[in-house]
Amino acid sequence: MTRHKAIPHLITVLASATLLAACGCSSAFHMYRTEGAKRFSEGRFAAARGLFDEAYQMVPENADNLYDLACCYRAIGLDYLVRGDRLAASREFDRAITWYNRALQSYPGDERTIAGLNDTLELRGRHDEALRTAEWASRMIGPSARQRLYLADEYAERGDADRALVTYRQAVAMEPANPTPYWALGRFYLKLGRRADAVASLQQAYRLDPTRTAIADELRSLGAEVPDVSAIDTAG
Repeated sequence: MTRHKAIPHLITVLASATLLAACGCSSAFHMYRTEGAKRFSEGRFAAARGLFDEAYQMVPENADNLYDLACCYRAIGLDYLVRGDRLAASREFDRAITWYNRALQSYPGDERTIAGLNDTLELRGRHDEALRTAEWASRMIGPSARQRLYLADEYAERGDADRALVTYRQAVAMEPANPTPYWALGRFYLKLGRRADAVASLQQAYRLDPTRTAIADELRSLGAEVPDVSAIDTAG
């Protein structure tokens, strides 16, 4: 992940390290973090949350731990949502939003946290807040293709096709060697019924990264030609 605002993050990390050394809890803190990550990867989200909470009691300002706590609440909310318990899901999503905001206070501009917050606001049905978050992130972090894609997605979900299209194109222009904006633009063209433009964008995305077989599959599903990248590979 590309991180912006690296200096504030470094200051946070150094401050945390100093605090850990002072209180003698470094090994315990990292043990809770490691075990929490393991439980999360196993899908044991409540257990992971408990371990991350123990770490939080030791170092409340650690941005990575705050983010992981938010992810636990979000994952638990998704489980409730799958089971049809929307009330419980909403409660967990609200808690996740609180922790994502705390993480942003600790590490402003962290794209990973902004993405998690934005997605959870959408899940909670707080669509206007999600749009404001995407717009704030675009101003806060500055120009980046990823932030423009977040914002374009928000416009698209609200049916603002003109602004969405402009913003997807801005993402492509910002990082013309990045296949992801082309892929997103191609998919949006499909929604607009602009098949030829969609195919052109998807083909360019595939040329930039032929390892993304999902792009090739999309092209085939459209009955479009998948670019032959062997010549490009040989030249490289």
